[in-house]
Amino acid sequence: MDEADPIDQSYYLEVGSPGLGRRLTRPEHYEQLKGQKCAAHLIRPDEQGRRDAEGILEGLSADGMVTLKSDDGDYTFPVKAAGYVKLCDDEDLF
Repeated sequence: MDEADPIDQSYYLEVGSPGLGRRLTRPEHYEQLKGQKCAAHLIRPDEQGRRDAEGILEGLSADGMVTLKSDDGDYTFPVKAAGYVKLCDDEDLF
């Protein structure tokens, strides 16, 4: 960009990325990140009163169910019931 200098005025180039702990928002995100550690926060508690879950992402089924595999077993919930599902790739940094 410096060689071509397409902008006459002074400027700062900012580069963005989804970042650490990015949220999964599209079906293809669930497919691409299978096998990665993820966390979910449900909008309302489930039958056991649980709102937070963490585990290895097994994927998103065709009927909209997300499955996380943890030491306690598989945890499945509707994607629409989650406030967010996000990648846990920043745990080792802090």
